[in-house]
Amino acid sequence: MEDQRFELSMKVIEAAKDGRFYHSNGVQHYIHTGAGPVWIDTHTCTLGLAPTYVGTPRRDPDFVRGMTNWLMVEELDQPWTSTTSYHVGHRMVKEAVQRNELLYSNGADWTIRLGYNVACINLAGADTCTIATYNMHRSWVYMAHNGSYRRILDEQTRRHMGF
Repeated sequence: MEDQRFELSMKVIEAAKDGRFYHSNGVQHYIHTGAGPVWIDTHTCTLGLAPTYVGTPRRDPDFVRGMTNWLMVEELDQPWTSTTSYHVGHRMVKEAVQRNELLYSNGADWTIRLGYNVACINLAGADTCTIATYNMHRSWVYMAHNGSYRRILDEQTRRHMGF
């Protein structure tokens, strides 16, 4: 699922949580924004004002649950993978640790937050490292399954890694 489609789906879910939801047929959704009623099509990734739409915005926990469950089972795109120098990967992990954005580590594989995305960095190579960056949808699913728990490194690991 491309980032734009995921972001539009999340806008609809937030509206249904916040009491700004009008109606949905599964693909086209009507929500209330500061600009008034808006339609969002999560299939074609389009949206627009719906100035003639008449309705009462409401909360819809059943819709939120259904849409969230759909996002959980929607096919996940493969992460973008790149290979870079060990030094670059090590610096990314070190900066994530300093920002308290480390999600997981087993010593060789490090999972960090990069803004709204999650990246997995393998530092097992002597000269190179592999970085797999998840798109927004896959990152959201990772966080939903694993929580936003931030791992605190013990002092021995910090010294060993040069943090």
